[in-house]
Amino acid sequence: MPENEIPPLLPRFREGLRWSLQLGGRFLREAPGGTSLVVLATVLSQLAMLLAFFLPLKVVILLGSERIPRYFPAALAEFDRDTLIVALTLATVGAFGVYLLAERLIRFGSDRGARRILERSRKVVLFEDQDGIATRAYRRYAVIPAGLVFLLLGTAVLAVLYPSVLGLMIAFLSLVALLVVLGSRFSGGLRRKVLAPPRTWLPGVAGFGFLLVFVWLVADYLYRDPPGLLAAIVALLLARQMLNRLAGMVTSLVSLNRERPRLDALFFHHQVFQRRRQGRGEGLWALLAEAEREEWLPRVLRELEDAPGRVRRSEWWQTRVPDVMAIHCEMEGSEPRLVKVFGPHRSGEARHEASLLADPPADLPAPGWIGATLVDGLHCHVLRLPEETAQVATRRDPAPEDDDGPGNRAGSTDSGRSPDPGEAGPSPEGSAAPDLAELAYRFRRSLIAVEPPEELAGRYGRSRPLLWQRLDRAMFERARLVADVTARETIDELLADFQAIVDRVRSLPWVFVNRQLNPGTLATAGDDVIALHWGRWGLETVGTAWPLAALEPDTLSRLLAEVGPRRPALADVPPAGVRLAGLLSLMERLYLAQRYADILELLPELEGTWRSLGREAGPASARAAATALVQGHPE
Repeated sequence: MPENEIPPLLPRFREGLRWSLQLGGRFLREAPGGTSLVVLATVLSQLAMLLAFFLPLKVVILLGSERIPRYFPAALAEFDRDTLIVALTLATVGAFGVYLLAERLIRFGSDRGARRILERSRKVVLFEDQDGIATRAYRRYAVIPAGLVFLLLGTAVLAVLYPSVLGLMIAFLSLVALLVVLGSRFSGGLRRKVLAPPRTWLPGVAGFGFLLVFVWLVADYLYRDPPGLLAAIVALLLARQMLNRLAGMVTSLVSLNRERPRLDALFFHHQVFQRRRQGRGEGLWALLAEAEREEWLPRVLRELEDAPGRVRRSEWWQTRVPDVMAIHCEMEGSEPRLVKVFGPHRSGEARHEASLLADPPADLPAPGWIGATLVDGLHCHVLRLPEETAQVATRRDPAPEDDDGPGNRAGSTDSGRSPDPGEAGPSPEGSAAPDLAELAYRFRRSLIAVEPPEELAGRYGRSRPLLWQRLDRAMFERARLVADVTARETIDELLADFQAIVDRVRSLPWVFVNRQLNPGTLATAGDDVIALHWGRWGLETVGTAWPLAALEPDTLSRLLAEVGPRRPALADVPPAGVRLAGLLSLMERLYLAQRYADILELLPELEGTWRSLGREAGPASARAAATALVQGHPE
């Protein structure tokens, strides 16, 4: 089946039901006592909750009547009104007590049954909180057979008390099932909605069914011969509970199937746990096929451009950003185009990139914006590239290791910092390979020369914290716990000047940052270096999130001297101030990665940089420097 084709609904339903039956059989074989206890307790809990809702209604009716109404059962009419009110009130309390007891039994049976099955599976620890996952799955599965028993009991009661309501519910559910099956068969969009989490649409269906039953009861009492008022009240409450239980059964069934790889590994002896691979955007990579490209690329260009040129040649460009596909298009009689398609889990990045590129500040080192659209439900951006644009040529890196640890995620480096082309490791093969460090320097020089517009800076400052707002004393105090005597003295001195350090960082001008720079997202356009991807752009104080190599004093002095004439706000910024912000940003990342030994190694550089700025200036001097800056920042 092609990747972008959504599997039919009925085969998926049958497969899910078959697996759920296997799971239930496993529960019954390995823990028959616990499974039976949980199912029976769940049924008891549902019945007790129904009574806890029904009996208070009877009490309210009696309180509003001078005597026992005629439609009450004859057995209750023999009692005194006040006595009956007290009895029904006590019965309500008792029903609620039974409900609480049943819920406690469910928790007890689930814990015991799940623990017994895990012990029998004889496996090592597979993932975090596997006992909790097993217990919740065990409890969730009990909802299915318990709900089925409740539906059978409710059907029998309605068949006796109010057959027409039962027939209406069967007809409604049959119509819903028919519409879902037929609609999902002929409409991929409807199939996606049906395959979405049931809690997003099933409660609405159950609520509409209850509304239909209510309207039917009103019409029955106005124009037909109903069984009786008490039967109508019971039917109405029972219909609501039955529809809710049915929705709960479907939700539990889908939730269990979504956890199938984990539950298979936990509960089935010969099943191993294989983590689902991330970054496989549904339908994304199928668009890369040549036949597909020839169909959708011209259509997108026609939609977004009044007079688009003909695509002479198209090729895939690797961005090194998971689930972001880029296609370079050579056009006849026009500049090249870069068409980017974002996977389903990258829609936030697509909108964030569009917010900047659709109305970019002057001289931003980025492609020109043409427009955005949707391709098979996926966000698509079309960008205009300068002539002779070429991706940075690099060696092919080995495949990343499959590790989900905080320090080993894709895109991280040994220092816990975001990768930067300036630190790309060995140079690519071939004499014509570009100097990545030099290209990164040129891009950074172009980027910090861009003045952030006041309106954009205001919106960003109200939405995201900057470095000076994220700095916390806890970063130093945590490192102090593992420091030796000398390092503790350094930390104490820095803590004494903490507010002055924050004020100094706060006084620095704001610059744009691009947190997804790599050789795949950098490109050369003549003498310029541009970034092809801006999904995680931001604004920070200058120096924040820069690699350590870019914070060398000589490099900073050269950079600021070159940029100062183009952006006056950077002309009087001391290189040590930029280095201070960069070191504190690195310290923040090391703190989040819990690499306290690396923080201790960084402390001498941090202290030396702070001393070179002159600690005696204090907070007042830092604030004065902030007000003297040409660029104003929102507080």
